[in-house]
Amino acid sequence: MADEEPRQPAVENGQLIYTSISAMQKFRRCQAQWHFRYVLRRPDKPPSKGQIRGTQGHKRIEHYLRTAEDVLDPLERLGKKFMPAPGKDLWLEEEFGKRAQLSAAGVPMKGYIDLANLRDPNWIEITDWKFRKTLDYASTARNLIDPKKDDGLQMIGYAASLGNHLQHQNPTIRLRHVTFQHEGRRDVVGTDPVSIPLHTAI
Repeated sequence: MADEEPRQPAVENGQLIYTSISAMQKFRRCQAQWHFRYVLRRPDKPPSKGQIRGTQGHKRIEHYLRTAEDVLDPLERLGKKFMPAPGKDLWLEEEFGKRAQLSAAGVPMKGYIDLANLRDPNWIEITDWKFRKTLDYASTARNLIDPKKDDGLQMIGYAASLGNHLQHQNPTIRLRHVTFQHEGRRDVVGTDPVSIPLHTAI
């Protein structure tokens, strides 16, 4: 989800206690903004209408995939073709630090994976739901495996967390974005799943 950061301070007494993918993205874009947010603990701007819409959509999709109760709105139903059958075996809003561990330079990372589908013994598919004003901002499969891109940093990080958890196995991890356009003409697109070997993700 967009809000992937816990509420406890990330920096205490000048020491970085934890980080997150969104914090790393913020640091890369603007170190001053990172300092204001995580060191000075100044709050971010109130969530935008689009961010609120995305949070609501994530919650409905999670509920549907957990329970099979169709609480999806019309836009989200268009995305059913990109969703697996609901079931308790799906990893939904999987939090780092429980089954899946991840750290950066020894600093624990916090965050949540929208969906990890481990049903096939030969591959794991990680899906991230995105809600955008326009599909012009939808990612590409190539960006998902490019660590220089925000989407790549995010998805490779997710793959690394599962890789650490499943290091005794040797499946392939497939990464995918599904983007919902929530303004103008409602539409949904999904990237082609792009594969990354488990051992390269760790």
